[in-house]
Amino acid sequence: IPSEIGNLSNLLHLDLSTNLHHGSIPSEIGLLTNIETIHLGSNELTGSIPSEIAMLTKLTYLDLSDNHLTGMIPSSFFEHLPNMKYLNLQDNIISGTLSTSLGNALSLEHIFLFNNKLEGTIPHEIGMLTNLVYLGLGTNSLTNTIPTSLCNLSNLEWLHLNDNFLTGSIPTSLETLPMLKWLCLSNNALGKNISLPVCQLELFGKRKPLSIESSSSSSTIHKVNVGGSLYVDTYSNRWSADQFYSVGSWGYDYAGETTSTTNPISNTDDDALYQTDRSSPSFEYKFDNLSDGKYQVNVLLAEVHFTESNMRKMNIIVEGELMLFDYDIVADVGHNSAKLLSFHTNVLDNQLNILMQATEGDAKVCALEVIWLGDNLFINGGFERGTDGWVPFNTDELEISSQMKNGIYSVLASFYIFQFISGEIQHGSVYEISGWVKLKRLSSMEVFIYVKQIDSAREVRTDIGHAIAVNTGWVKVVGSFMLDMTVYLENLIIGFSATQYVELFFDDLCVVAK
Repeated sequence: IPSEIGNLSNLLHLDLSTNLHHGSIPSEIGLLTNIETIHLGSNELTGSIPSEIAMLTKLTYLDLSDNHLTGMIPSSFFEHLPNMKYLNLQDNIISGTLSTSLGNALSLEHIFLFNNKLEGTIPHEIGMLTNLVYLGLGTNSLTNTIPTSLCNLSNLEWLHLNDNFLTGSIPTSLETLPMLKWLCLSNNALGKNISLPVCQLELFGKRKPLSIESSSSSSTIHKVNVGGSLYVDTYSNRWSADQFYSVGSWGYDYAGETTSTTNPISNTDDDALYQTDRSSPSFEYKFDNLSDGKYQVNVLLAEVHFTESNMRKMNIIVEGELMLFDYDIVADVGHNSAKLLSFHTNVLDNQLNILMQATEGDAKVCALEVIWLGDNLFINGGFERGTDGWVPFNTDELEISSQMKNGIYSVLASFYIFQFISGEIQHGSVYEISGWVKLKRLSSMEVFIYVKQIDSAREVRTDIGHAIAVNTGWVKVVGSFMLDMTVYLENLIIGFSATQYVELFFDDLCVVAK
């Protein structure tokens, strides 16, 4: 950016965003005394933020996001910019502390400081910014407690303090914030999750009790002591006694053989979990009544019968996906030694299926644990409720099919399908999108997952994952993205698309927070 830009003394609006500008921001920018908005985001700018910007007393909007800026935020920003309403410095390398002078910027409505190197405490003076609507301080190195002065921010709708080093309890005074829609405190060192039932969370027309997202976001659904009775482990966790499957519950579908031993098991403090097992050439555990979403399956194994490898090998298949092929316990960890295998899967038909399948000898398992990791943000991602929630290329070209990957149904569509899910996605968080595809007639074609973000500043489509679909079987396509919402989000579309008009089946479509 040339220093001569300072000669444009009558300039009101400057937008050089989303280019390849490099080097530092010239100090001469402080000569633009009539400027009202500056957009320099998404470039390759380096160096520090010039303090001369504080001379721009008419400035209302400053966006320097997504660059490589270093140094501290000039305290003069907050002391001499009385009309500043929007400040976006996210995705830089800005360090130092938040100045107590922040409390002087009384006109501020939006602060975006995500993903920098800020440290120290959140100043108590931030509670003076009563016009604030959005406060984003996530993904920094902020410490100490959450200031109770935040309860003074009566217009605050979005508060993001995630991914810092905050400690102490979550102030219950936050329940007095009448406009709060989204509160994210994840990945800190705060107390346990709590709910503020007095508040309500309104997200794009959806109303539900406000929950605080804190450090822990997973929960165990099932712990099963396979082949054994009720067991309480060294951490006081209860492992249920094994049982036969019945509809609406959980259990194994084929009894096979159960065995037990008193041999000590290495690599564990809970020998008993590995001293019983169930084995058979092929058997399955089913878990009913699970909500649509992402789960972690832990498979606990120990080989107590064979001392040599190649005597027992097996496949582990979870929700129809081969997770481990030809696995040999002895070859991996030896005899009488504990092994815990973890797999992630999506459940979209309310039933989790774990299949143990022998390739040599019998398959076996000693214990199973099912952990919920997050809800599916797609509506009806398994198409078990017809086509609800999905938008096709042509409205008359979306039909339910019995050629499913899991569950009972899939959907047959032409070219692409998508959903609007604006109210569910959170700024600054990473999401994984996945699904299974199969062509109806054509032998092969590339299929994409795409995200289209529509807000007041732009409409951008991004392809985030791809795979080669075929007509001979189901193929999984996976991608991930992080929502960068620097202004009000109007719509967010997530979809699956072929490269040209073609008929294809979709099943088990899922979007979950990583």
